[in-house]
Amino acid sequence: MKYLDLSTNDSAKGSNVTTVLGNFNGSFEEPSLPSPSSITSWFVLSTTFHLFGGLTNLSLIIAAYNDRQSRPGSRLLVANLAFAGFLLSLVLSFGVTVATYFSYLGLTWLLPHPGHCVFYAMYQVAIAATSWADVCLAVNRLAAICFPHQYNRVGSRKVSALMIAIAWAISIIDIGLHSSGKFGGLLERSSNGLCSLRVTERRGGFLVFLTVVIPYALVGVASVPIFITAFIKIRAARMSPQPQRRGTVLKKRLVIAKAMLASLIWCCLCAVPYTAVWSVAPRLFVQYQGLTYWLKVGFVAEFAINPLIYLIISTGYRTALTQALGLVKQPVKKKRTTVAPLAPSERKSGTTMTRSSAGTAQSSVHGPAP
Repeated sequence: MKYLDLSTNDSAKGSNVTTVLGNFNGSFEEPSLPSPSSITSWFVLSTTFHLFGGLTNLSLIIAAYNDRQSRPGSRLLVANLAFAGFLLSLVLSFGVTVATYFSYLGLTWLLPHPGHCVFYAMYQVAIAATSWADVCLAVNRLAAICFPHQYNRVGSRKVSALMIAIAWAISIIDIGLHSSGKFGGLLERSSNGLCSLRVTERRGGFLVFLTVVIPYALVGVASVPIFITAFIKIRAARMSPQPQRRGTVLKKRLVIAKAMLASLIWCCLCAVPYTAVWSVAPRLFVQYQGLTYWLKVGFVAEFAINPLIYLIISTGYRTALTQALGLVKQPVKKKRTTVAPLAPSERKSGTTMTRSSAGTAQSSVHGPAP
């Protein structure tokens, strides 16, 4: 589950974080401001994950492009997911991390307005796009496993490109409405120089759900029939006249589905720490302002580790990546030799004609030449 900052960014130098949490009854302890060493350590760790995420997502893009074992449509969808992750890890999310660190250092003049707010809106669009990219993969796997007769059409490159365009359109419209201030949300710049999205009414809450919660709910729901159908079909394939062939095709199509489900579980695990504190003890964000920074590291790590899930589960992607990087030599394809049909006169004379794939003909004469 991707992180969506819906509140005024809390300044490391003591901004009014209670505006984030709402009005609470009772008194709070004096906020504990993060130390310079703590913030610097957070920035170094986050930067490491950003750089590593750029590398892993780029590796998955290369693997998906060079893989020839899976369908072009599914490879395009995986590449789109990796592209959104690459954009977040190395550009947008990294930019937000740098802006947060500059704000702590008091270098707010390096955060131009409205340029920074536009950049932050793009960051939120990319977060939504990664969520909906998983939905596109879920639709593809649902067709491949549950409706195989429709898969040639649904899994085509054209339909996959259309799904990607729709996913990005939903993301842009969602964040655009949320940022406009007219549909229950507002994109604003706080006193510490950082921009953020705020929810002002219920409609804005729906837009938040449309960004993260609804896409991952759809992926979770789609995973149920995918794996139930796969289990039933694999069991039935063992009893069929050609169990090996039917079972092999299904297992190949199930590889990306397994990676998709593992990715969903990983995303939820990354969201647990921040969400748990926010739900159970939100006042901790007021009392210990450095806690917010450290809990957000999980969301940065999410984009860095997610591509590795696909590379680890998919043997085809690993092979394609190692071959593209020159770590493994590509197997040399042998020229296929086909036997040409013989004319009646050739059959009588006993002459056999063979043609190589290059188009040259060789004759092997076992009797008199024609």
